[in-house]
Amino acid sequence: MKLTLENIGKVKHAEIDLSKDLIVLCGPNNTGKTYVAYSVYGLFGANYQINGFSTPTESELSASNGEISFANFFGSRRNEVEIALSKGLSKSLIGLFAANSGTFDNALISVEICDDEIRNSVSGFDESLVDDPYRTILFARKGITGAHWDIEMFFDGEDEEGRPFIGRNSSPAGPVLEQMIKEELLRKTYIDPAERIAINVFSKELAERRTRLVDELLDLPDDHRRTELMKSRTSRYPVPIRESIYAANRLDVIQKQIGPLSLIANDIEELILFGKLSVGEFGEVLFSPHGTDSKIGIHMTGSVVKALANIVFYLRHQARPGDFYIIDEPELTLHPDNQRKMARILARMVNAGIKVMMSTHSDYIIRELNNLMMLKVDGQEATVEKLMVEYGYKTEELLDFKKVGAYLFKEDVSALEVNETGFEVSTIDDEINSLNNSSAEIYFKLHD
Repeated sequence: MKLTLENIGKVKHAEIDLSKDLIVLCGPNNTGKTYVAYSVYGLFGANYQINGFSTPTESELSASNGEISFANFFGSRRNEVEIALSKGLSKSLIGLFAANSGTFDNALISVEICDDEIRNSVSGFDESLVDDPYRTILFARKGITGAHWDIEMFFDGEDEEGRPFIGRNSSPAGPVLEQMIKEELLRKTYIDPAERIAINVFSKELAERRTRLVDELLDLPDDHRRTELMKSRTSRYPVPIRESIYAANRLDVIQKQIGPLSLIANDIEELILFGKLSVGEFGEVLFSPHGTDSKIGIHMTGSVVKALANIVFYLRHQARPGDFYIIDEPELTLHPDNQRKMARILARMVNAGIKVMMSTHSDYIIRELNNLMMLKVDGQEATVEKLMVEYGYKTEELLDFKKVGAYLFKEDVSALEVNETGFEVSTIDDEINSLNNSSAEIYFKLHD
């Protein structure tokens, strides 16, 4: 999928290839990286309606005896799906960014679905029917004129008590089709915004503040005074921040399941945090440093724990292959050695089937990603193995450069060349060279 954005905040024009498994956004501050990340989150989060599909034509129905499979319909309506996604995201921008009316009046959004996504979505849907007979779904014409159409669901399985049954039910096509497209084309998306440290520390206080506000609103005698109080006492947050706050207040529920990527969460605790995260009786985040039996509140921990708690809980309890994970500045608060470790963690997530988008200013993360791409080479297995042993790399960390996309944000947004040696970010390299030159001149002229 390709997302084209125009006039979205600082971004005048950007084309982002979302088919890549790892997408890296680089560039100076205030150049629009967060605008792009939030837009991608809004696209895949799909908290908007996806509609506007044309009904099956008379010729389509006649050729198929009045019934059309989801696979055939989806493939033939790709352009309509693209337009629906583009319009849906455009209409959701104000709410997504918590912006004022008119902020995005000149914004243009275009979504392009590639052939592979159509094939994968259709085949994925067809395969799901084998394991889930309840989703055997066809489009069927209703009425003589064909003006009304429903979705016929064929049931062939067992009820809650294990009794076999075969049945058939009919539902309005629009809502069911929208849900099917969200499931088969879009990914379940999670985001770690740059504000995650504050969210982890203050989420409970924010929730209590909202509860007190609701109580005060209910006590007021008229709607006008409720509206005035709400305007004066509430703050508006973009959707990614609101949902991160919401997730932070649901940890007591989230922790009840252990996901297939929990081992990566364990490695973050072992290699970077040097301790264990847990959830207390009242949903609070607790941390136990290695070598102690004590559990301390997250507000008493170092910044590294606050910065990485979200990704630990996500990987342990929620992450599934097929997810889309977005993180703003994974290097936040991390020493250079831990930045390199985080690059490897994110690479492992990619190889475990999670699509990852990150924005970064870290030369350490970029250079480590480049190392992981350089090591992914055919025909030099013996040398690669020796280098991996020498520098502690693992096979599951290596990256295929063809699955990596990188973008540089300056006056405009440009795609960087990614090859078998990785990619270069000129704004970072130029600053490092400038610092090296100035340091050398200062030293030789004053201290040599």
